[in-house]
Amino acid sequence: MGKSHELPSVDVTKRPPMRNREARDLPPLWPIQLMTEVN
Repeated sequence: MGKSHELPSVDVTKRPPMRNREARDLPPLWPIQLMTEVN
Protein backbone atom coordinates (compact mmCIF):
# COMPACT_ATOMS: atom_id res chain seq x y z
CA MET A 1 0.00 0.00 0.00
CA GLY A 2 3.12 2.18 -0.03
CA LYS A 3 6.58 2.22 -1.56
CA SER A 4 8.44 3.81 1.34
CA HIS A 5 6.24 1.95 3.86
CA GLU A 6 7.32 -1.45 2.54
CA LEU A 7 11.02 -0.71 3.08
CA PRO A 8 10.84 -0.34 6.89
CA SER A 9 8.39 -3.21 7.14
CA VAL A 10 10.95 -5.65 5.74
CA ASP A 11 13.72 -4.25 7.95
CA VAL A 12 11.74 -4.84 11.13
CA THR A 13 10.66 -8.29 9.98
CA LYS A 14 14.30 -9.22 9.41
CA ARG A 15 14.89 -9.01 13.19
CA PRO A 16 12.67 -11.94 14.37
CA PRO A 17 15.40 -14.00 16.09
CA MET A 18 16.48 -11.13 18.33
CA ARG A 19 12.94 -10.44 19.52
CA ASN A 20 12.76 -14.08 20.72
CA ARG A 21 15.03 -13.18 23.66
CA GLU A 22 14.27 -9.46 23.87
CA ALA A 23 10.52 -10.07 23.59
CA ARG A 24 10.68 -11.60 27.08
CA ASP A 25 12.36 -8.47 28.41
CA LEU A 26 10.29 -5.97 26.43
CA PRO A 27 7.33 -7.53 24.61
CA PRO A 28 5.37 -4.27 24.30
CA LEU A 29 8.41 -2.58 22.75
CA TRP A 30 8.60 -4.75 19.63
CA PRO A 31 4.96 -4.30 18.49
CA ILE A 32 5.00 -0.61 19.37
CA GLN A 33 8.11 0.03 17.26
CA LEU A 34 6.59 -1.86 14.35
CA MET A 35 3.46 0.31 14.42
CA THR A 36 5.53 3.47 14.80
CA GLU A 37 7.76 2.62 11.82
CA VAL A 38 4.79 1.72 9.61
CA ASN A 39 2.96 4.87 10.68
